[in-house]
Amino acid sequence: MSMMSSHRIPTVSVIIPNWNCAPWLPEAMGSLLRQSSPPEQIIVIDDGSSDSSVAWLTAFAAQHPQVILLSGERGGVSAARMKGLSVATGDFVYFMDADDFVSTDLFADFRRVQARAMKISICSALARKCFLMCLPRSATIKPFTSVMSVDCCPAAAPVYVR
Repeated sequence: MSMMSSHRIPTVSVIIPNWNCAPWLPEAMGSLLRQSSPPEQIIVIDDGSSDSSVAWLTAFAAQHPQVILLSGERGGVSAARMKGLSVATGDFVYFMDADDFVSTDLFADFRRVQARAMKISICSALARKCFLMCLPRSATIKPFTSVMSVDCCPAAAPVYVR
């Protein structure tokens, strides 16, 4: 896998389904822009919202070239995530809900741990309220052969190793 060779910093695509999340979008998107090691791509998939979120996201995407806004009919969170995966270009994908926010060092911590343990396939993180994952785009999720405890990465525990 090319991202695991040499010392290249892995790229990250963030996928965010949105359905009527206008009140939370400024905080969620702001937390991504304030990253000390920002994601290269932020993909927001609107899932048929009827609130002001699409207008807000359109204006936001116009100001931030790393933000891609996709839209579609109401299909649910899984369909929205699959749509996002179809355009993601990062070495790793981070699934985030539109009403969540992340700490400023989340991706820096992930990249630091990933550089130390090049075998990392899945990194779990606890956001404000839900379980999120970073995983390689090419990953096939299989049973894990070992689990590595990571004290050096407060944003990601545990880190799973194949």
